Amino acid sequence: VSQAAQEALKRAQEAGILAKGQLVFEQTFTEDRIKFRTGSAELNDDAKVALDEFAAKVKDLKRPVWMEIQGHTDSNDTLGDKRAENVKRYLARKHQLPIQRMTTISYGDTLPADQGKGRAARAANRRVVLVVLE
Repeated sequence: VSQAAQEALKRAQEAGILAKGQLVFEQTFTEDRIKFRTGSAELNDDAKVALDEFAAKVKDLKRPVWMEIQGHTDSNDTLGDKRAENVKRYLARKHQLPIQRMTTISYGDTLPADQGKGRAARAANRRVVLVVLE
C-alpha cells in the first residue's frame, strides 16, 4: 500500500465517511494509460478507455465505496488539481459514479514515483492514483 493510499485512508477515517475504514484497492495510471499533454488536464481517448475499465471494476464491487483521486505531476499543484478534477467529472458523468463519494487532491511534485531528473522520471511522476475505500 502506497504512502498516498495510507494518507487517503487516514483522511477518510478522520472525516468519518467510511463504513469499514479500509482500503479496497488502489490503481495508478501513469502515462502509459492516461497521458496528458504537457501543461494540459484534458483527457484523451486512451485515458477515457482506461477510466472506463476502472469504472467497471468499481461497479463490479456492487457496494458503495469512497474514492480519492490523486493528481501527481512533475511540476505544480494546480495542474494536479485540474487533472484529478477532470477524472472525477468523467467518472461521474460517463459512469454515474456518485460524485459526492469522490474527493480530489493534488500532490503536485511532492510524492514522486521516481526521484530521478530525466525525461523517464518526469513521465513516471505524471500520474493519477485512484484510491478506493470503504
